[in-house]
Amino acid sequence: MAQEHEVVWLTNVEEIEDSKCPAADKMLEMLEKAEEAKDRDDFAKKVREVTASVNADAAGTWNRPMEVIEFAKRMGYQKIGVAFCAGLKDEAKTFGDALASHGFQVRGVACSVEGPCNSVGQAMLLNEMGTELNVIMGMCVGHDATFIKFSDAPVTPLAVKDKVTCHNPVAALTCNYQKKRLIKE
Repeated sequence: MAQEHEVVWLTNVEEIEDSKCPAADKMLEMLEKAEEAKDRDDFAKKVREVTASVNADAAGTWNRPMEVIEFAKRMGYQKIGVAFCAGLKDEAKTFGDALASHGFQVRGVACSVEGPCNSVGQAMLLNEMGTELNVIMGMCVGHDATFIKFSDAPVTPLAVKDKVTCHNPVAALTCNYQKKRLIKE
């Protein structure tokens, strides 16, 4: 007999307050600490302000690459790293060209830089090159996580690998055919 797995889904503070969860008080305490931290941390404050301005200006009219470029400009970054799967080398080059056309210094490193899928090496090379923001494109599940862990610079995803949905994994969550394959009965 299959064991039922519990899913806890929190979308607002009221759900935590109304929950019968024994850890509710601890969760509310953590949210208070998070609020204090994001107001104290200069990086978090600047990201919040810049993101709000980019979101206000983009208003559903800019694509993700345009948003990343504008975010990097408003953050004052000059050197952008692009860590990519070799399978997306053409797309990574196009994005690098777009970044360069906006005045950024671009440093790109393929996953195959030292054998197959070396995300730790990608992060370390971009750290050595002094990138201020790293953009990841098409990395394997897990390799993206290790890249983020080893990157000294903040990381934002531009594209994630999904060979079934042409690198659009949200399609599996919105398309009824894909949802049926995803959720076990």
